[in-house]
Amino acid sequence: MMEQKLAYITLFKMCDPQGAGMVSLGDFIFGIQSIVEIAAPLLEKLFDVMDENKIGMVDFEKFNRILRVEAPSQIPGPGDIVEDSFVW
Repeated sequence: MMEQKLAYITLFKMCDPQGAGMVSLGDFIFGIQSIVEIAAPLLEKLFDVMDENKIGMVDFEKFNRILRVEAPSQIPGPGDIVEDSFVW
């Protein structure tokens, strides 16, 4: 399998087909799922984290910061127990 890197700005533009500089939840899901299969509920949760102002839109700054994982020290290690907030 060939792996290809994609610049964050390119990914953002794929999620912003109107070129408005803001991405809606629907456009985010469509854009991400056009390149990789990820369940919509996971993308909704990720979008919710990026949408800090809770306006239903995300600009490139927030998109870029969250996807780059602003605080790598907060990423759990292999032996760490992680609890989520999903309702299973």
